Amino acid sequence: LIYIIGGYMKINTYELVLDNDTKHGCLRLKESVPYKGEYLSEPSKIAEMVKEIFHVDEMADEFAYLIAFNNRMKVLGVFEIGHGTGNACLLDARGIFMRAVYTGASYVVLVHSHPSGDTSPSRQDREITEKIHNAGELIGIPLMDHIIVGSKGYMSFHEKGLL
Repeated sequence: LIYIIGGYMKINTYELVLDNDTKHGCLRLKESVPYKGEYLSEPSKIAEMVKEIFHVDEMADEFAYLIAFNNRMKVLGVFEIGHGTGNACLLDARGIFMRAVYTGASYVVLVHSHPSGDTSPSRQDREITEKIHNAGELIGIPLMDHIIVGSKGYMSFHEKGLL
């Protein structure tokens, strides 16, 4: 799922689709993008990656992504898990962890954008983070961080002690 080429890794984005025959969910590679470095273990590096690859700091709507990691914190895959309006994006714990299980994730990180540029978490951001965190603890795939990205920077729940 991840390949290192001369100090670069491939960031693979996936979609969860239905198999035509079985009607069970399966992963389909959407895109594979070379990206500098071997790990995305720091919130600043994760925020930088989603800005460079997905341009979330330029979008007028909120977008949310799930990044699945193995036990060595290497990226297994990235999923767009939400596309909302200018000030909201609906996230679903079941959908998040289905994708995490399909990739064999040991850890997950949520990232979403705030088109306003203000990276302060809303009440809804705090509530969904707690819900996803609790679900991850229950099934054994911990939520390592929830990062909000805006044009003025990023905010990490982990760095702020909110997770």
